[in-house]
Order: sequence, then structure tokens, then C-alpha cells
Amino acid sequence: MHIAITSVLFDKKPEGICTGRLVRAFLQRGHRVTLLTSSKADTRYTHSNLQLGVYSHRPRSPRALFKLMARLEGGVHNNFYMWTRYVARHDFGGDVPDLFYGRAWPHASLVPAYELAKRYQRPLVLHISDPFPPPNEKDMAFDPDFFQGLNRMVAVATALTFTNEEAIAYQQNFTRFDRERAFVLNHLAPDPMILGGAGKQGHFYFVGGVGPSRSPKPLLQGFALHLQRHPDSRFYFVGALEKYLRPEIEALNLSDKVEVLPFTRDIAAVYRRAGALVSIDAWISDPVFTPTKIVEYLVSDRPVLAVTPPGSPVSKLMARSESTGVTVTDYSPAAVASGFDAILQLPWDADAYARRVHAMGDFTDDVVVNKFENELAARLATVK
Repeated sequence: MHIAITSVLFDKKPEGICTGRLVRAFLQRGHRVTLLTSSKADTRYTHSNLQLGVYSHRPRSPRALFKLMARLEGGVHNNFYMWTRYVARHDFGGDVPDLFYGRAWPHASLVPAYELAKRYQRPLVLHISDPFPPPNEKDMAFDPDFFQGLNRMVAVATALTFTNEEAIAYQQNFTRFDRERAFVLNHLAPDPMILGGAGKQGHFYFVGGVGPSRSPKPLLQGFALHLQRHPDSRFYFVGALEKYLRPEIEALNLSDKVEVLPFTRDIAAVYRRAGALVSIDAWISDPVFTPTKIVEYLVSDRPVLAVTPPGSPVSKLMARSESTGVTVTDYSPAAVASGFDAILQLPWDADAYARRVHAMGDFTDDVVVNKFENELAARLATVK
């Protein structure tokens, strides 16, 4: 197939990295890809079957003016409105793609795929990586323009892809679509990070961002209690913003035990030092997230400490290999501290990690692309 993918992000931030891996998998399979992205993306990747269109993500303000323009023009309101207009005018010449695939987050990534599919009369597929409204930011539910536009796009989509079944069920509470049009498309795992030996005992690493919607407080409060029993332990945050960490670190007197490290592309160096890898989900009653972080962790030979709500997608992934990780579903400091303690008791076992990587086989390139092809073919057959 010739697949057009529209995405504000590519090879940057979690959703852009996921889209980057999927594009590479499509190309490896023999498909052609036209990627229409923004000036926020990392566009250094090249391939003989990849056509690239990069459009400015600016201007983005005044937002009120763009919202008014969307109403007057019959467009879909979003926070990258001018970018979506530029992309929707892309000229394919005589080489029109077989389908258009909008990859959100952000929501704006869906819009030009919708506009182009309508213009060229081709099938539309929408990927909703994180559902709308995010269950930890439900104030979005009260923006009628946002959901009017989202429902307009979803209504004409041949297929919708999500990262787990929980997200599909949640999204149906806010968006009108038949369950038959939706299917799970897993994140693509990177190549396994098998380093062949244990990291530094008691050195915990959290890779990625934290913030108001995913607070690091439970981790830091639990780690402070853990230190009372294991004073030699250390905690490192890689790539997180200090403003979300420093106040709590100082309040707990952890400045000599917790370090905030800059973002790095040399993940192997981070994993090599790590005695264990740490993840935390937002505390919500209806967990719907499958973070890319946990998929990456689980294809390594490092133990994983996951703090996550009961019954979450993360807890189900962790259950695939209980001997190589610890799942904590109680966010109290004492429970999290016990999780840190328990990780120190896990022996490093090469065979156990090999089994864990094998158990993550449904996140590999061939399996994910094969599922996309088969699920899409089934839905196109019903349209015809």
C-alpha cells in the first residue's frame, strides 16, 4: 500500500517515537509511506520509499481567532490550526495514497488526514493514542467545539486504532462510533535491550517525563521511606523537568539521594547502570494508558517497578513476567516503599528475561503491522 501518515510529531516525544517506529515497520514490510509532519518533528530519517512533507507548526496564536476561523470555514478546531490547513493542501500529484492515517496525540494530527481523505475519496484511519478527554484531565469534556470536531472525523473513519481495549471502552463514553470499527494496535517495542548482566544494585532509574497529571510524589515519598531501610539506594530521573521534581525532592530532604539527569538518546548507557527501572501511572479509577515507557522496559533485562492502578493495562503487562518485576497498586508511601524493597530481592536471571521478551512478541514489528493489515482489510471489505 501507499500510506499517508499525518502527525504533528515524528521521532520526538512518546507519540512521535511510536509513529516513527510504525513508519519504519511499514517501510520494512514493503509499503510506501508519505509522512506529513510539522517543524516540531525530527525529520532526519530517510528511506527510498519514504516521501516527506514538513509544514510549519506556527503560528499557533491567537487561539480565539483560529477557533473562529474553524467555525467560519467549516474546519475542525484544534491547537495547530494553521498547520492542519497547510497539510490539508498537500499536493500528491498523480500519486494519491491508498489510505490516510492520522496519528494523534495531539488531536491536531487527526485533522489533515480527515481533510485529505475527504478530498481524495480514500479510506480514513484514526489512531487515538490517549483517549479524549484524558481521564486525569476531564475538564476537556466541556469543550463542545472539540468534541463536535472529533465526532465529525470519527463518524467517517473506516477504522480507529487504540493502544488497549480499556481505551476503546472509555472513548465510547464520549465519542460516537461502532465497536466493530475499532481495534487495538499495540505500541511497537524497540529492539530488545539485553545487556547480559545485572545493573548496579539499589540504583533506580525513571526514564521520561512527570508532571501535574502524573505526579512523582508517590515515588519520592515511598523512596524516602525505603531509604530508612536501604540508605545506599539512589534514584535517578532521566529527561524529566526539574520544576516538577525539585520542590518535592527538597521537601523530603532527598537532594543527596535523588538526581535529575538530562534527556539522552543513549538509553543503553542508562539501562546499563540501572539496577531497576521505575514507572508510575496517573492515579485514576478508569486506567486506560499503555505508556511507551513500560513497553520499552519490558524488552530489557532489567527488573521493573510499576506503580499503577489495579486492573490497568500496565498491571496486565507486568503480570506476563511476575518474576522480573514488582507491581504496586496502592499509591501510599508505605506500599511504594515496599515495592522498592521487593525489587532488591529479585535475582537477576537471564532465562527469565528472555522469557519476558518472548512474552512481548505481540509488540514486535511484524506482528503489529500484520495485525494492522488484516484488521484494515476486514473493515475495507465491509465498506465495499
